[in-house]
Amino acid sequence: MDASLELVLRIGPETVHAHNANLISQMFERLPRDRCIAASPADASRRGPYGCFAARNPEKTAALYERLKKENVFVSLREGNLRVSPHLFNSERDIDRLIAIITV
Repeated sequence: MDASLELVLRIGPETVHAHNANLISQMFERLPRDRCIAASPADASRRGPYGCFAARNPEKTAALYERLKKENVFVSLREGNLRVSPHLFNSERDIDRLIAIITV
């Protein structure tokens, strides 16, 4: 925990926040609108350090969760939504991979 805190302090909380917010914005911009709906506010200033979305029905959301889990893409299933919580160790390629898996 100390090493993680040191890293965030060295990089700067503002930089961490901007990086995470950028990844979440990219995810929302690229979600397939015919299959998914955003469950987090569209306005980035109104959402936290994560983004939530769902498929068009609960069964499909659960199926997406299982598919992502099988492909080792770590998301949470919370209250019927998929929660994506990127951090410093994530990159645009991780968002690319998430989008590729849910659009199959």
